[in-house]
Amino acid sequence: MLRNKKFIKAMSIIALVTFLTVSILSVLPAFQASAETAQQKIDNSIKKQQEIKDQINDANTKKSASLTEKQAIDKEVNALQSNINVLNADIADTNARIAVKEAELAEAQAECDKQYEAFCDRARLLLQKGSLSYLEIMLEAESFADFLSRMSLVNEIAEYDNNRLNELKEYAHQVEFLKADLEKERDDLKVLKSQADSEMSVLKSKQAQSQQIIDNLTKDIEAFKKALAAQEAAEAAAREEIRRLTQASSQTTVYSGGAFAWPSVSSYITSPYGTRTHPITGTVKTHTGLDIGAASGTNIYAAADGTVLVSGWNNGGYGYYVVINHGGGLTTLYAHCSSLLVSSGQKVTKGQVIAKVGSTGMSTGPHLHFEVLKNGSHTNPWAYFN
Repeated sequence: MLRNKKFIKAMSIIALVTFLTVSILSVLPAFQASAETAQQKIDNSIKKQQEIKDQINDANTKKSASLTEKQAIDKEVNALQSNINVLNADIADTNARIAVKEAELAEAQAECDKQYEAFCDRARLLLQKGSLSYLEIMLEAESFADFLSRMSLVNEIAEYDNNRLNELKEYAHQVEFLKADLEKERDDLKVLKSQADSEMSVLKSKQAQSQQIIDNLTKDIEAFKKALAAQEAAEAAAREEIRRLTQASSQTTVYSGGAFAWPSVSSYITSPYGTRTHPITGTVKTHTGLDIGAASGTNIYAAADGTVLVSGWNNGGYGYYVVINHGGGLTTLYAHCSSLLVSSGQKVTKGQVIAKVGSTGMSTGPHLHFEVLKNGSHTNPWAYFN
């Protein structure tokens, strides 16, 4: 009887072990599949973020080259505009000279016409007198004194006629000179206008090239604005989760850990906390933490004692990141890590190595992005260091 009881008990244990083994084996594939699915999602996210980072790097390179090209074009535009300004000034001066010379020519032509008309009147008068000559006038003198008087008069008349003729010739010469000078000025004006038109054509072409560069960069910037908006949304979701976890796990109402320890061996700040102009989009945004430049693989240290709230992957800009709860609603965040050395729920001490510097997430180079959050909202980290 006793043997039967022992046998039955042994068989029951064997049956229980068999049942548990079968149960575990049946659940294990599902667990493995779930883990593989999660890892696949992380891998896909890493791949997508790497693609965006590559695009950002390409855009930065393209932007730098484009802006260099634009600066060179703008220099040409400035030089062309200066030349055009000089040409326009010369054109204005030439037009002014032409206006003056046209007035002088009109005046000279009017005087020439007047002198010519007077000369013609004098010629008609001589013709009307018939064959009467200067000699006949002198021979009609009644005395020697009259002869001398007539001779003087004839000389004066001859001199007057000769002077009028010379004046007429001088005015005619002046008119021809002014016409030639005016024609030269007009030819010069045509050359200047042709040069100005040519320079303006080149100027418009260069301005169009410059504008095209701006248009192309604007298209790129709009695309990156969308990517950055998605990144910011994911980061905001992460902060909301941190706030929720902080509220659920905080046991103390006041932080009592003292001043923070510096989270890196490097003190090189590549981007401070606060408003900054985004290097690609040019948009003024709030940078939610400190960017500390350091080589990939450099140790990241816990700023204070606490409990790890998050140690994982963020689909937004953080990449691999760690969040530590220090009590009183105060948490610190360490982002862009290449590897994580702590797990959620783990207790850590100030100065403990918790991760390694990397460039995961929306990062264009290895660095530590360090944030301090109060009840899930970012605040200036400098207030917590000595």
